[in-house]
Amino acid sequence: MSETRTTFADCESAIARLKACHERELATYGEAGLQEVKEMEDEAPAPTPCVDEYNAVVLALADYDGSPEEFELGELKDTVHALLAAQKR
Repeated sequence: MSETRTTFADCESAIARLKACHERELATYGEAGLQEVKEMEDEAPAPTPCVDEYNAVVLALADYDGSPEEFELGELKDTVHALLAAQKR
């Protein structure tokens, strides 16, 4: 029996959920509030609101047979690609 891999649509869905989470955070806290949270995270560990969605994107792309370059990741592109490269080592 062959192993089922993550499809393009699965990856797109994970990315859409992450973007929706970021939009909810922006709507809740506004741009200034999000910047304040980022600054606090630099000073001490804090929960990241969209961590589950972010991890789902990384896992989906890691299990995808194609290239992560096929997807629009925006400002997360470099971070996600670095994590994927580290997983292959």
